[in-house]
Amino acid sequence: RPQTLRGTNRAYIERHLPLVGSLLSESLDATLSASKTIVITKVWPAIADLPSSLGAQHYVVDLCGVPWSPDRLEGSYVGIGW
Repeated sequence: RPQTLRGTNRAYIERHLPLVGSLLSESLDATLSASKTIVITKVWPAIADLPSSLGAQHYVVDLCGVPWSPDRLEGSYVGIGW
């Protein structure tokens, strides 16, 4: 969430990566509806129900080893580096 960026993180993005700020979304649902490729870099509680939020149009790149079976996805899946 953009409003959670503080201090040096916020200053760095505003100074060096201004486009990133415009790409940040308020919610996971908003991000998923606007995206086709989902890159998972960390296992965190919100991804537990991710398969039910994804459709056939989504392509998932898993860099951390998700805790659910890729068979639950309608779209494409690839697991890399774990």
